[in-house]
Amino acid sequence: MPGSWTNSLGMVFVPIPGLAVDFAIWETRVRDFRAFVDATGHAADAAFFFERGSPKKLPRRWNDPPVSSDPTFPVRAVSGADARAFCAWLTAQERA
Repeated sequence: MPGSWTNSLGMVFVPIPGLAVDFAIWETRVRDFRAFVDATGHAADAAFFFERGSPKKLPRRWNDPPVSSDPTFPVRAVSGADARAFCAWLTAQERA
């Protein structure tokens, strides 16, 4: 892809015309978030999901099976705070 670049995690980024920012071409994968947790020891928040066929919400973490069954799937069950912490870490990593 013209103008694209790949970061240290293998995430491909492309420029967005008219904006001074690049975006990843896919969502953050389980393996990307795992690299962040392994490097920082970040204790991710629990998210809540509805149990299939039930009105009951259950806590799930990003690394609970089957939430993280495939390392190339988009990471799920992360909070906004977790996402911001991942982005801050990734930015610092790439700038270093």
